[in-house]
Amino acid sequence: FANGRYSSGSTSDLRARALEAFVGRSVAMTGLLAEDPHRRLPGAELYGEPSEAELHLFDESYETLTPVERRALVAEVGEAARSVPGAEKIISATAGWYDERSDVAQRHSDGFEGSKNSTVFGVHASVTVRGEEGKRPMGWESSAARHRSELADPKEIGRRAAERALSRLGSGPIPTGRATMIVE
Repeated sequence: FANGRYSSGSTSDLRARALEAFVGRSVAMTGLLAEDPHRRLPGAELYGEPSEAELHLFDESYETLTPVERRALVAEVGEAARSVPGAEKIISATAGWYDERSDVAQRHSDGFEGSKNSTVFGVHASVTVRGEEGKRPMGWESSAARHRSELADPKEIGRRAAERALSRLGSGPIPTGRATMIVE
C-alpha cells in the first residue's frame, strides 16, 4: 500500500541487497497505479495478539518423499486403471502426482507480521476409451490434501477414472426440455 494504491509482489532472492532493490521497485511501481479508496489494510487494532495456534498445514512426510516413490505412485494409478473389467477398450490412461511445499512470510506496513509453512499433495488420472462410431468417452478422478495420509488410495483414483470412462460408453445427449432451476 502506498498513497491509496495497492500492489503485491514476490521474489525468491532473499539476499539483503536484492530485497532492498525489490522493495524499492515494488513501491515505485505501486505509485503508477490508480488510487482505490475502497482497498486498504484493516486497522492494526483488528489484528489482535499473534497466535501460536497449530493449524496443521504442514506434513513432515514431505521431506522424506523421494522421486522414486513419486514415480511408483503414478505407476500404481496407471496399473489400476488398466486392471478394471473392460480395460481392453482403453485408448489412453494418464496418471499424475504433484506435491508442493510453501513457506510464506508477510509483513504489512501497519505492523502485521506473520508466516506459515504448508504442504499439498495430489494424485489424478484421466482415461479415454474407444466408443462406437469413433466416439472417445473420457473419465477422470483426483484427490488432493494437505497431508499425504489424507489422500485417496492411488489405486482407487486409477480405477474410478477408468470406470467413469467406461460407464460413458453408449451415452448420448438427453432430450432438450424445460426444467426448474434452484439457486441457493
